[in-house]
Amino acid sequence: MDRRIKWFAWLAIAAGIALIGFAVRDFTASGDYPPSGLSCRALCGLSLIAAELLGNEIGQRVLAGLQLALGLCSAALGVKLIKGR
Repeated sequence: MDRRIKWFAWLAIAAGIALIGFAVRDFTASGDYPPSGLSCRALCGLSLIAAELLGNEIGQRVLAGLQLALGLCSAALGVKLIKGR
């Protein structure tokens, strides 16, 4: 396997684990606060739309769900690259 691809795969796995951690934190957090600046603009924008339509708590849960999905996809990509498929 090319060394650059291996480094990218490990980076994708690390980013996926970090995003999953942020998602778990947001799922378990209670409170009425808007999405933080740690997320990208697209995720934050979608969660703000959900917050406007359905309330702040639902907006926070939407952000956590999107972060979880993105983290799982990133980690799965890294694992797939390491396995060489």
